[in-house]
Amino acid sequence: MREARITWKGALHHVMNRGLNKQQIFSENKMKKKYIELMAEKSEKYNIRIFAYCIMNNHFHFALENTSGNLSNFMKSLNGNYGQYYRKFTNSKGYVFEDRFKSTLIQDESYLTTLIMYIFQNPERSSYVSNPFEYRWSSICSYFNSKRDPFLSKEMVEEFFLSRTNFINAVSDKKIKKLEEQMIRRSRFFGDKFLFSENNGICNEAGLNFLVGFTLAESVKNTITEFEIFHSIHLDEIDLKSHKGKKLRRLFLVDIKEKGALEYSEICKMKLFSEFDVNSLRVLYHRAKNEI
Repeated sequence: MREARITWKGALHHVMNRGLNKQQIFSENKMKKKYIELMAEKSEKYNIRIFAYCIMNNHFHFALENTSGNLSNFMKSLNGNYGQYYRKFTNSKGYVFEDRFKSTLIQDESYLTTLIMYIFQNPERSSYVSNPFEYRWSSICSYFNSKRDPFLSKEMVEEFFLSRTNFINAVSDKKIKKLEEQMIRRSRFFGDKFLFSENNGICNEAGLNFLVGFTLAESVKNTITEFEIFHSIHLDEIDLKSHKGKKLRRLFLVDIKEKGALEYSEICKMKLFSEFDVNSLRVLYHRAKNEI
């Protein structure tokens, strides 16, 4: 019996899969186009946020957020529908993909940013093109322009790099190396060393929270207290109609995310951030970090 993947609502993942026996299941452009169309359809149906993708001749890469918690259903439906298309297109039978998809948990946005750059460099490393921006079948040309890609979370990636110039320079950096995977109970992740807690949560060696729902109340309480003392104000006194109040909220967001080690889905439940969803809170956090 297969062990369940480690994931949760809002978890970040690198997802990839290849053709059975490394066969070229996306050998023609119309096949790549079909897979992207299905990805757009299924990501909307299952509420999965796609940050970046790259479709090669015999495999694919996604950087995504398991927004709804339905990652497995999303991939099962996507690869299942493409398998039907492929068998009809090639007049063949049998399995199309190599086992179930590979999913690697991503600790935070810094690792996600490196992963995105690595994904976009894939065609160049495989000698498909001499420049990653020449490759048609990735999302690399979708950012920092007016092109509409309803299923692609462009804003998040643009917040990482801030400008098209920064984005081009980052993707063109030949020093980017593949992130080294680590293992926890047969599940892969990119990040620091993690240990299982007694409650089957995941904590890093500093004792900070990693899994949504497994909150270290003491660290959160201390962060709030320190913030209120430093700024001489209680959280419930912050006036969000004023410029000062909004600035204090942004500063508190950075503190509670980094010192309190709360996930975005947990922060959204706080009164100060009740108007935000996870995506808009991510954007606010990156803007606040740039102000500091």
